[in-house]
Amino acid sequence: MNRTALINQVKSKIDELSPSDALIVEVGQDDNKPIDTIIADLLDESAKEVLLKAPVHRLIATSSANAGVAVSGDSKIGTIDVPSDYLRLVELKMTDWLRPVTELVPQGTPLANMQYNKYLRGGLSKPIAILSHRSNKMVIEYFSVDTNHTVDRFLYIKKDVAENIPEVLQDALCWICASRVLAIFGKTEGAKKAEENAISLMM
Repeated sequence: MNRTALINQVKSKIDELSPSDALIVEVGQDDNKPIDTIIADLLDESAKEVLLKAPVHRLIATSSANAGVAVSGDSKIGTIDVPSDYLRLVELKMTDWLRPVTELVPQGTPLANMQYNKYLRGGLSKPIAILSHRSNKMVIEYFSVDTNHTVDRFLYIKKDVAENIPEVLQDALCWICASRVLAIFGKTEGAKKAEENAISLMM
């Protein structure tokens, strides 16, 4: 669906939750901007929310076959450069690992801190990966491997614009965007209902 069609769909969702079409007129007058512009400004932010919340099996994963690996001073752990378009992990598997990692541990949590203790950290059967900041860039630290620092699979969801959201999730995207518009203008009940509709369509 192109951007104009998405904007029209969002307006339709707003109308569906409004007793009349007065809301759209009010929005334009209050903000001195046409409703189309307000919606367009919120579409990509709404797309990001869909990509973060929808089940991964409903999204299109990107493979990073050329993931850059750097081995740390400890020969059993290393880092992988996070691609610039990275948004969310689907799966990471180092060649040595017996199973993949599907969630990244936040930096600074107790589980993350345990990884720096060689007796407590993840191993081949129960690996752990942490999303970290290093030298002004994002990296994934992995714990740990035996000898092989080769990436077997690295699948992730990339950042994208609203037009590229999978068709099956575009209705949810429009409901999220409608919810944001309604919330901006104090229509809390309508915003809540729109968000509920979006969540039900994403599952």
